[in-house]
Amino acid sequence: MGFLDFIFRRQPRRTAAEIFSFLAGKRILLVSHELSLTGAPLQLAELGRAFRSAGADVTFINLSWREENFPQEALADLRTPPGAESLPDVVSADLIIANTAVAKDWIRSILDAFPAFARKLVWWIHEIDTDVFGGGMDLMERVACVIFDSHACMEAWRASGCRMPGGSGVVHLGVEERLITEAARMIRREKSARESVRRALGVGPDEMLLSLFATYERRKGQDSLVALTGRMLETEPALPLRLLLIGFPLPEARADFLARLTPAQRIAITPERARIREADLAPYYLASDAYVMNSQPPGEPFGRVTIEAMTFGLPVLGSAAGGTLEIIRDGKTGWLHPAGPDGEAQLERNIRTVLARRRTARARGRAGQKLVREYFNETRFADNLAAVLRPLVQDRPETDAR
Repeated sequence: MGFLDFIFRRQPRRTAAEIFSFLAGKRILLVSHELSLTGAPLQLAELGRAFRSAGADVTFINLSWREENFPQEALADLRTPPGAESLPDVVSADLIIANTAVAKDWIRSILDAFPAFARKLVWWIHEIDTDVFGGGMDLMERVACVIFDSHACMEAWRASGCRMPGGSGVVHLGVEERLITEAARMIRREKSARESVRRALGVGPDEMLLSLFATYERRKGQDSLVALTGRMLETEPALPLRLLLIGFPLPEARADFLARLTPAQRIAITPERARIREADLAPYYLASDAYVMNSQPPGEPFGRVTIEAMTFGLPVLGSAAGGTLEIIRDGKTGWLHPAGPDGEAQLERNIRTVLARRRTARARGRAGQKLVREYFNETRFADNLAAVLRPLVQDRPETDAR
């Protein structure tokens, strides 16, 4: 290797453990509103593992229920006492991160009992719908700082009248290096695996599979997408268009959904392609041709699944609202459509474009994959988060820390 080759070769990115090294020896308490196979709990668990690998003593408490198939390995090496027994961890913690707006009752109870603990309490907000989650959120101004997943999310709360402490800000999520590496390997080497998954899902080699992975509810846009594709297939039954939905919380919800489908909609989605929430989505990203982020107004706070889909080289058809606008580069990494009923005509045009221009779709998917590697990665996420957390734990007198 020549001298210039050595100087200019790509240097490995710093790991999250290296970036969070200032937390070594610190006691950190992570508070999750629940343990479901959804973005917020999974992201908090990832963060806990990163802190632990940096040498922190991490305790993870769950305030509510745990989904039956929530992976135990997600909480590996983290202490997980019952929430009712967490008070000693609250008292001894150097840093507390409470996850989601749903944790507000727990935050209020802690700050009412121990007002001084506000200086070590960070609130990580993943919600954007202030009409649904806005009650009691005046609590924001009492914590050390508030972190939001997107500028759209932060501005929504600011517009609702919430006052935020100094140091609050936006930290876009990032994909773990492990998943970036795994996705690249699967795409490069596992064509047979892709074909096998597609066969199991009832998808032919020439059919286009659109996927949407989210908890099944109106605001996520599954019903809207199914209705739209049903209308398309009603007029053109031979259209090679298929859907994959993952995110039904219970078998009963899935059964009710399937029972309501029209004959045309049953062409788009079959029982094999309407699935309850799953821990490992990688095979389904691999099997897909494009991803749809169809959240209804006010949009998605961010969209962890959006950047995961991009990691697997999928172009994204996204609703132009909320945090999605901060992820998708319209015309470069995917296609945008207005959120809500007014956007259905544009979404249909975008779907038809992907059907007709497969090569263009793949090129936009590769551009999205590059954007994840360059920006939506764990190094940039850890750097941004560390800038928020470092002032809260460094150079603080021991008497102030409790």
